Amino acid sequence: WLKELMEYIDGNYRFLREFFDRHLPQLPVIKMDSTYLPWVDCSALNKESEQIEKELLEQQHVWFNAGSMYTKQPGPFLRINVACPRVLLQQALERFRDYVRSVNT
Repeated sequence: WLKELMEYIDGNYRFLREFFDRHLPQLPVIKMDSTYLPWVDCSALNKESEQIEKELLEQQHVWFNAGSMYTKQPGPFLRINVACPRVLLQQALERFRDYVRSVNT
C-alpha cells in the first residue's frame, strides 16, 4: 500500500506541475524533495505569502499554506498539499488559477 500511495502522490505532483506549466507559467513550482508539500514561487503576484493565503481562502475557499509557516524568512511562497484525491487537487488548482487571474486584472 505504501508503494501505491507514493505513486499516487507522485502522480498528483506531476499533475500539479503540468497544471502550472499550462495555466500558471509565471508561478514556478519548486522541485519537490521527499514530501507531499511542493513550494510554489508566487513572486509574480507581488504579495507576501500570508496575504495570498488569506485572500485565496476568503475569495476562493481554498487553503494553501503560506510559506512563512515553514520558514522565518518572509516571501511570496505557498505550499500545496498533493496528498489528496486528484479531483480535489484539480478543483483547488482551478480556483487558485481564478484567484491569480483576479489579481492580475
